[in-house]
Amino acid sequence: MKRLPPNVVNLGHLSHDEFCEHLADSFCYFYPAYRVPETFGLVFGESHAVGTPVLAHHFGAAPELLSPAEVIDAHNLDAVANRLFDWYTNGRPAVAPRPEYLIADVARRWSELFDGD
Repeated sequence: MKRLPPNVVNLGHLSHDEFCEHLADSFCYFYPAYRVPETFGLVFGESHAVGTPVLAHHFGAAPELLSPAEVIDAHNLDAVANRLFDWYTNGRPAVAPRPEYLIADVARRWSELFDGD
């Protein structure tokens, strides 16, 4: 088993409620994946649902679901460190749903598609 870096604590298996509690208490959800994309964006939605911003590589669903402030080139460690420092000193970005994904807007667009309105 790999040894964890200093200050990293393995919490083991968490229930969904426990996971959400930890996520809500977190500074951000860091998702630097760049090989296997998060195509559905569930982890991003869960993070936003509890008010926690995400910092993710510009890959998979991230550019579509996250604000520009939450998307970064995770290969550039200086940029990642600078973004986190900026959030720490100036405040994290406000988490809000993208307007085009609100159920009323999605329903309106489906209605226009099928009804021709």
